[in-house]
Amino acid sequence: MRLTLHDAQRSSLQKLVLGRVTALQLVFTRCRATCPIQGALFAAAAKQLDQRLPEAQLLSISIDPANDDPATLSAWLERHGKSARWRAGSPNAEDIASFMDFLRARANGPDRHTGQVYYFDRKGQLALRSVDFPPAHEVVRALDELASTG
Repeated sequence: MRLTLHDAQRSSLQKLVLGRVTALQLVFTRCRATCPIQGALFAAAAKQLDQRLPEAQLLSISIDPANDDPATLSAWLERHGKSARWRAGSPNAEDIASFMDFLRARANGPDRHTGQVYYFDRKGQLALRSVDFPPAHEVVRALDELASTG
């Protein structure tokens, strides 16, 4: 899946996650319910990561690419506590449905997605899924666990 990142760079999801442990969430910047909570969660996790786990990253993927361009994603990160460990990106619209199906991330309601965090190992494989809205220390613990398992 190709992504346009908050800094306007283009990359693939595979390239972003390969060789790193990654916590990923689905968001959209116009959300007023679930996504601000998710932004606060990743901001707190980024602070807890601090100098630990240099190969760990946080990644917020938009499910609304029509409205979430790089400038909007960058402003969203700023609003929630931008960190060098935390990136945001927007895929092509045609890739969203299959990606949400892969993650099993569909939910009923206006947000259309869950509050789960999806964890990718260094091989770029989906390794874990959290409950909705895990505490920040659980996000860091899961990344730490993935980093220590080769």
